[in-house]
Amino acid sequence: MRTHSNPSKKRDFRKLHLACACKGKEKPIYSWVLTSALRHDSPKFRALLRRIHGKIGNFCGDKAYSCRENAKMVAKRGGRPFLMPKKNASSRAKGCQAWKEMMNYRKGASKSFQKQISQA
Repeated sequence: MRTHSNPSKKRDFRKLHLACACKGKEKPIYSWVLTSALRHDSPKFRALLRRIHGKIGNFCGDKAYSCRENAKMVAKRGGRPFLMPKKNASSRAKGCQAWKEMMNYRKGASKSFQKQISQA
């Protein structure tokens, strides 16, 4: 981290992961996690989800949160995952039906899938 007594060129930053409502006038924050820049995002997704009580609806996320385990966890909580898949992602279920359904929906209704992702 950069301080006045020890100037360095290295920049350090933090990442704020939020779980909030995407629709409606007010967008309450249900859960948040603050991490260092070097931490992976996908495990933090699970931490966010565990802190939300009750049933969830559509859950949107970017490529950093895209994995079968996260999709399965959203579906288990009663939600529908909309996680932007990585470029080389396969639509094979590999034991996760929620992932396969999400990928098939993305393939069949690409514009609708993109609209859901862009609301996040």
